Amino acid sequence: MEISGYIVRPAFGTTHMTQPIHLIGLYKATLDGEGRLQLPLGLRDEMNVRRPDFRLMANLEPDGSICLRERADWETHVDFLRRAAGESNRHRRAILFFAAHSSPVRCDKQGRVRIPDSLLGPAGMDRQAKGRKELVLVGNFGDLRVWSPERWEAFGKEALEDFEGGVDSLLDASSGSVSQ
Repeated sequence: MEISGYIVRPAFGTTHMTQPIHLIGLYKATLDGEGRLQLPLGLRDEMNVRRPDFRLMANLEPDGSICLRERADWETHVDFLRRAAGESNRHRRAILFFAAHSSPVRCDKQGRVRIPDSLLGPAGMDRQAKGRKELVLVGNFGDLRVWSPERWEAFGKEALEDFEGGVDSLLDASSGSVSQ
C-alpha cells in the first residue's frame, strides 16, 4: 500500500468497488454558523462522497465524540448492538440512548456535513458559541470521529499512556497468546 497524505490507498491498479475505505489522520476543522463542518479533500475523496448512494449517519459515542459512518456500516453496527443487548435493562437503556443521539446527515456538493445541534451539545461543541466551534476530525479506519479540542486532548493523553501496552496486547492476542 502507498500512503497518500493521511489516507491509506491500495497500490495503483488494485482499486475496485469493494475495496474498504481507510480513514486515518488528524485534522482541524471549524463549524460554520449552520453547524456544518468541511471535510478535508483527502477524506472526501476516500469516502467517495459524490457516489449517488452515499449516505451518512452521525451518533454520539460513549467517549464523547461524534461518529460519522456510512449508512450501511451504521446499520451493521446497530444490528450488532441490538443482538448483544439481549434482555439486559442496562443494555436496552444504552441502545435507547444511542438511538436518541443518532441522526442521518447529508454531505453537500462542497463536502460539508451538517451535524445536528442535538449531537453537538452533548459532545461539547456549539455552532453559535465562540470558542466551541473548533473541531478535531480523527480517522478511525472505517469511520470518522468528530471531537471538541478539549475532549480530544483529554482522550489523547489517556490513550498515549496506554498506547504501548495496548498495541502489545493486540499483537499478543492476534498471535494466539493473551498477555495480561
